[in-house]
Amino acid sequence: MFVIQKLIIFTCFVFVNKTVKAELFSGEKFFEKTITILVNEKGIAYMGVDTLELSEFPEVLQQRLFKSYAGTGKMPASIKLQFTDGVSDKIKNDAIKAVKTAQQNALTELSLQLHKNRYEELSAKQQRKIKRKFPVLFQENF
Repeated sequence: MFVIQKLIIFTCFVFVNKTVKAELFSGEKFFEKTITILVNEKGIAYMGVDTLELSEFPEVLQQRLFKSYAGTGKMPASIKLQFTDGVSDKIKNDAIKAVKTAQQNALTELSLQLHKNRYEELSAKQQRKIKRKFPVLFQENF
């Protein structure tokens, strides 16, 4: 009887362990991260632990997007741009332009890495696949 109990417990442990690992590492729901960027009235952007001038922001965001891909094969689900009170329209527009520049640069880098061509030079099928797999690079509303 004791052997049967051990066998049942062992079987349950193995089944549960495999199920949890499959859910954690399948990548389907595991990587739903949103990059949140806070911009203040002086044009300083806060992204995680990084504090950046808007002029250096596109390069850092591009690196963050591409490093996510290089490390996991995935990119964050979205980018969320927030502004503190009193931010001028010029700074808001500059921040949006910086995000779009980072997206475009990351898209170019990804296309070159995957297909050895710029995104514009890829076939329609290749473009659709990238657009479906990495929607953050095409996000327009922040």
